[in-house]
Amino acid sequence: MENNNVIRVAKNEIRVCGEVKEAKNLKTYEKEGKKSISGSLVIKTGEFQEVEVRLFVGELTKKGEVKKAYATLEKFMSGELKTLANADEENPVTKVDIFGNGAFTPHFTENLYIGQDGNVKSSIQVELGFGNIVVKEDLQEEDYCATFDVEVFIKNLKEEMNREGEETGRLILDTLVPMYGNVVAPISFVAGVVHDEEDGDIDMADALREGIEIGDTLELWGDIVNLAKVELIKKESKFGKARTIEKKEFVREYVIIGARPSIGKTAFA
Repeated sequence: MENNNVIRVAKNEIRVCGEVKEAKNLKTYEKEGKKSISGSLVIKTGEFQEVEVRLFVGELTKKGEVKKAYATLEKFMSGELKTLANADEENPVTKVDIFGNGAFTPHFTENLYIGQDGNVKSSIQVELGFGNIVVKEDLQEEDYCATFDVEVFIKNLKEEMNREGEETGRLILDTLVPMYGNVVAPISFVAGVVHDEEDGDIDMADALREGIEIGDTLELWGDIVNLAKVELIKKESKFGKARTIEKKEFVREYVIIGARPSIGKTAFA
C-alpha cells in the first residue's frame, strides 16, 4: 500500500523508438580530464514524423567504465552507425530505442531564449538526461513511437478552435509540468477521440470535461506528434501550363490517450 504522506518527484518520462534520421551537431568536449558528447539525435518515428532528442553524455560511469550511450554516440560520430543521410543497402539505417526508468529517463525540458523582438521566449524540448540509447536493428515500423508519461497541474481548460473560429471537439489542457532543477514549465496537451482495440473509440475530451477541473493534479500519457504534412496544390493557368505549388504544414502537439488522478503527494522537481 502506498504511503500518501511521502512526497515523491512527479513523473516526467519520454520514450522514442525509430530510425535515426540525423546525428546532429555531435561534438566531444573535455574539461578537467573528463570527456563528454553533446548534440542531438533526430529520430524518425513515422512516415512524416520525427522527434529531436537533445543530449549531453559524460564518458565514464562512477565505476570508471565507458557508458553505453557514450560508446553508441561515438559510433555515430565515426560513421560506424548509419543515419538516413548515409545509409545504403549494405549498411542500413540504425534503429534505436531511447528510454529510461524512474529519474533516469528522457524527459521534457524548457528552453528559454531571446526572440527577435527582444522578449524571452519558451520552447519545449525532449532531453535524454540519464536515459538509454539502445540499438535495435530488429525494430519494426509498427513499434516506432514517441510517447510521454507525465504528472501535471491543470492551469486551464479550453475548447480547441479551428481557423474559422469553430470548436473542433477537442479539449486543450494548459498545464504545469515538472522539470529537472526544481522548476516547472507550461505545456499544453490536447484530448480528442482515441481508438482502443477492445473498447473501440473513446472520447477522451468528453471524459476529461466531466472528470477534471482547474487545480487538479493528473497523470497523463499519450503521443508526441511532430508532423510535417506536405500537400501539392495545382494552380490552373489561363495561359500555358498549370503550376504545382508545395504547401507545408507543421503540427506539434501532445495528444492524451489516457489519464488518471495523481496518487499521493508529489513534488514538482
